Amino acid sequence: MKRFLTNLSLQIQITSLFLLFILIPLLVISLLSYRKSAETLTTKISESNLNTLIQIGTNLDLTLRDINSVSLYLPFNKEIRDFYDLERGEIQTNPTIYHPLSTLFFKKSYYKSVYLETNNGHSIDSIGSINIIDNKFYIMADNLNGGHFWFKNTIKYNNISDITVFSFMRVYNDIYTLKPLGYIKVNIGTEFFLEMMNQASVGTESTCVLLDSNGEKLLNAGKNISFEQNEILKELSTNLDIKHFSSGYFHNYKSTEDYLVSWYKLKEVDWVLINIIPRKDLLKDNNLIKQYIIIIMLFCFLILAPLAALFTSKTLKPIKVMTSLMENIHDEDFGVQLDVEGNNEIATLGRRFNRMSTRLKTLVEQEYLSRIKLQSAELQALQEQINPHFLYNTLDTICWMCRINKDFETAELVEALSSMFRLSLNNGNDVTSVGKEVEHLKNYYIIQSKRYMNVIEFHLHENEDLQYYQTSKMTLQPLVENSIKHGIEPTGKNGRIDVYIYKEFNNLIFEVRDNGLGFDTKLMYGYLTNTSNSYDNKGFAIKNVHERIKLLYGDGFGLEFYNNDIQGAIVKVIQPLIDIRKDI
Repeated sequence: MKRFLTNLSLQIQITSLFLLFILIPLLVISLLSYRKSAETLTTKISESNLNTLIQIGTNLDLTLRDINSVSLYLPFNKEIRDFYDLERGEIQTNPTIYHPLSTLFFKKSYYKSVYLETNNGHSIDSIGSINIIDNKFYIMADNLNGGHFWFKNTIKYNNISDITVFSFMRVYNDIYTLKPLGYIKVNIGTEFFLEMMNQASVGTESTCVLLDSNGEKLLNAGKNISFEQNEILKELSTNLDIKHFSSGYFHNYKSTEDYLVSWYKLKEVDWVLINIIPRKDLLKDNNLIKQYIIIIMLFCFLILAPLAALFTSKTLKPIKVMTSLMENIHDEDFGVQLDVEGNNEIATLGRRFNRMSTRLKTLVEQEYLSRIKLQSAELQALQEQINPHFLYNTLDTICWMCRINKDFETAELVEALSSMFRLSLNNGNDVTSVGKEVEHLKNYYIIQSKRYMNVIEFHLHENEDLQYYQTSKMTLQPLVENSIKHGIEPTGKNGRIDVYIYKEFNNLIFEVRDNGLGFDTKLMYGYLTNTSNSYDNKGFAIKNVHERIKLLYGDGFGLEFYNNDIQGAIVKVIQPLIDIRKDI
């Protein structure tokens, strides 16, 4: 990373810093503003949602209170008193009891039916429904001695379908003697409650739940209860805030998703109305702010980037001119001068550059000119050694420039070529390690694979344990190049080259195999012994490799040639097995 930054131009570095110093604070301020607006919006929506829930709960309280009030009028109706006065076994012949029930109760749509039951075994339902009441509810009504309570149960309508209802129940007392004569049960449809609870829905993910005094779910409106929401309800059943306060809200952060939870305790019955809304649903509109932040950041970048580039270009122009003049000094033009304006640091640097140029010219002319001429031959010889290093250093620079310009394919080729030059120099040594020789071959393969795309397959079969053994440098690449040019390319077909690296007894073995035209082995061995310059490039390459190996290790080592049994040729390189780690 550090090397990458140092290879960037000064203009790019200053422009980037300029943009970062402006855009980062702007981004931080924007994010803080977004967070603050989200908190404010959440609070306002939370309060608004709680007010809605309170209004719904108040309406339900009014409805439940109205049912209680109506039930108090029943003992004053003659037809109903006559029904409760029926003796056991007496047959009711007067059906007029349905009239007061219809008059008192069924003006409101939320009534399902009214069920009357006497202690003498008589019962009647206003719509003929079957009411099966658990014995515990009779006991509760008796214990309340005229008081009422609510519970959830099921009635069977027309002996066919079951209808879930909320039931109001109390004891019917004689208005004169206050003696209990039976029971009154009023059934309210759950549709009314659902319709009211759906008004609290915010978005498609919200849930409104009605819980009883034990924390059990009576009714659910909106989205079905999820596992996380069910966990919230369990927590609420023991929550002290709900026990001590009639309404409120809080944010639940314990689950994987943040929820707004609001509640309202009904006054007419010990039930709690709870609304659960994912916070993401509350902040849908606030997401526009996030989009505006992105647009503003892009707009600022598009405006500031050219301005920053223009500013740095003008500011650094004297440095660029100075760099160009230094090239002239490098070419022994010591009379160059820089036009300097202003008193800033760059102007000061320019004036010092001019003084340096003038002083250098004087020194060269008066003291060193003759000495430089005398040493020119030595410098020329030294340059011959420096040029290869300058070449692969320049290739490295070109590689980085390609990466900066996102030309990665060209960068890969240049990097491979640069690595080949570096490995081929090998600090002037004639020998190298198997690992470096393989690296050199891989770089050559990268270059050739771009030239022969999908035409030639390269396969390397190496023993990694041999990477620290010695080999003559530049051995594999010339042989692979011969296989391409003289074995596969003339066929005009796709080909394959396999390189094997292994040890055999005390020898290091390289094998280069191809499926090309093959060769005349006598001709190949003739290349190795030919002392004239009449052989072609193929002969020159293999002779060069063979002779270098013989000079390094003796007559018992070098190249061998075979024709492949199926198709193509095999070149075998034999070298001694020398572990260079022993010399470290």
